Amino acid sequence: MKLTSVRVQNYRSIEDSGEVKIEDVTSLVGKNESGKTTFLRALHLLNPLNPIKSKTDFDDTIDYPSKNFSKYKRTKVASPAEVLNVKFELTDSEAKLVEDEFGKGFLTSRTITVSRKYDTSNRSY
Repeated sequence: MKLTSVRVQNYRSIEDSGEVKIEDVTSLVGKNESGKTTFLRALHLLNPLNPIKSKTDFDDTIDYPSKNFSKYKRTKVASPAEVLNVKFELTDSEAKLVEDEFGKGFLTSRTITVSRKYDTSNRSY
């Protein structure tokens, strides 16, 4: 699978990065303290095989943008905020493996979207 786009929302200093297209070479450019590392840490938490400072999941108490947290606190149980939305594209060989297993025409798209919210029980794939 190839990572094709990332969107980070409601995470530390990032209210909404917008959809960031990922190409063969993608660079993050900005002033100090502008959110480059924050963006990468959010992406890392999609699948943290090597936790940074023992962190393996999003924690709204620590990670939600502090200026908006008091408003979010009232709605977080009923509607946990989305933090990460990531899109992957299946390669030809991966698509063939899926169709060999489940039948030709099983895939309606080669795009896989994974999203993560502050409530880990609400993960969607």
